[in-house]
Amino acid sequence: MLTPEVRELLIKLETDIIIAQKNSDFSFVENLLWDEFQEIDSRGGISNKAEVTRAISKAQLYDYKVEKFAVSAVNDACAIVTYIATTKRLLDGQERISHSRRSSTWVQRDGSWRMIFHQGTPLTAA
Repeated sequence: MLTPEVRELLIKLETDIIIAQKNSDFSFVENLLWDEFQEIDSRGGISNKAEVTRAISKAQLYDYKVEKFAVSAVNDACAIVTYIATTKRLLDGQERISHSRRSSTWVQRDGSWRMIFHQGTPLTAA
């Protein structure tokens, strides 16, 4: 079972990654991803750590909202964090607004929690 403190830490780390993107601190993001990290993007494509870092550096995040966090324990060293995110980015001078359900898998190794998997599934407006 995950302690309440670990659950809070994982939500904070998830939020810290978004804040780092807004502040263009891509090395912070990179440091919280395991080398084996993979992401399934909104179009079903699979990207690795280097590809994701490169992509987020090209699409400047300037506004975001995150809500409805939930943390599910897989075991004491693995958890899934889900939430809903609305992000606004600039890509090639064009505004991109995304409203999606997000899921991240976090793994603890050698005392450090890092993300190993992430997926964002677009939500349609209600």
